[in-house]
Amino acid sequence: MRWQRLFQDLEDQLERETDAELEDIARDEERLRIARLTLAQRLRSLVTPSESDPNDARTPRLLSIRIGDRDVECSVSRVGRDWMLVEIASPNLFAGSALIPLGAVSSIRLTGVASDPRSLGLVDGDAPSTLASDIGLAFVLRDLARRRRHLRIVSVGSEVSGLIDRVGRDHIDVSVHGAGLSRAESRALTVFLIPQANIQMVLLP
Repeated sequence: MRWQRLFQDLEDQLERETDAELEDIARDEERLRIARLTLAQRLRSLVTPSESDPNDARTPRLLSIRIGDRDVECSVSRVGRDWMLVEIASPNLFAGSALIPLGAVSSIRLTGVASDPRSLGLVDGDAPSTLASDIGLAFVLRDLARRRRHLRIVSVGSEVSGLIDRVGRDHIDVSVHGAGLSRAESRALTVFLIPQANIQMVLLP
C-alpha cells in the first residue's frame, strides 16, 4: 500500500511538472508569435467585414487614428503592404474613402476597449491571401495616375487637389487645374512635387 502511494505521488508530481513545462513552452511560443506580428497584419484582423460575405460575423471596428496633428475616426476596409484604405467617419472635412500610408500613422486607438484581442489573433498562414496584401503604396499611386483620378492629397503642412501626373521613386508630381479638364486643356497649370514620405492621406472623391 505504501509503495502504491509512493508511486502515485511520483506520477502526480511528474504530471504537474510536465503540465508546467508545456505551459511555459506555450507562453514562449505566443510571445514569439506576437513578436513577429506587423502593424499591417494586425490591421488586417480588424478589417470591416464585407457585406458580400454572410459568413463573416465580425462587427465593424471604429478606429481613432492619429495622423500628424489630426485625429481621424474611421473603419479599415483594405490593407496593403504599407498602406490602408479606410472609410472616414469624422471629421466631416475628410469624410469618405481615403488611402493612408502606414508610415503617416502616429498612433491608433481602438475605441471602446483598451485593446482588441482580434488584432492579436492573426497567425502565420491565417493572413488573407489577397493580392492587395503585397501591393505597395507606389503601385497604388501609379494606378491612380494612370486612371487620371482627381484627388485631394494631404501632406505634412499642406493640402493639394489635382491629378497625379508622375510617380517617381520617392515623390509624386501633382498637377493642379480645373476638375474635369485634361492637362492639355488647362492653361494655368501648377505642378507640386510631393515627397511620398510626407503624404498623410489621399482622399478619393
